[in-house]
Amino acid sequence: RIVGVADSYETMTTGRIYRKALWSHEAIRQLKAEAPEKYDPEVVAAMETSIAYYPVGSVVVLNTHEEAVVVDVNAKKITIQFSSGPRINALMDLAPDSPVKIEERLS
Repeated sequence: RIVGVADSYETMTTGRIYRKALWSHEAIRQLKAEAPEKYDPEVVAAMETSIAYYPVGSVVVLNTHEEAVVVDVNAKKITIQFSSGPRINALMDLAPDSPVKIEERLS
């Protein structure tokens, strides 16, 4: 069960000649949609808690329309460094209750 979920996740997040790779959050969304028919929901839930949707180095667009780079990730928050806009080079912690949210991952 675990290997099946891990193998499917790896396949989804690796580019192929015939399709581009999915981002981590897209792959988890697809795994969740296909559980419980295809995957064990408990295994998918465990995978979801262990995957960083926005790994360090990811370039993201915020709901403020600013670009930033993820510089740290832990269980409680993501730390970003602004790469555009009036706050360029400033650091910000994106805790779950932060009004600033990631809207899109560019890389």
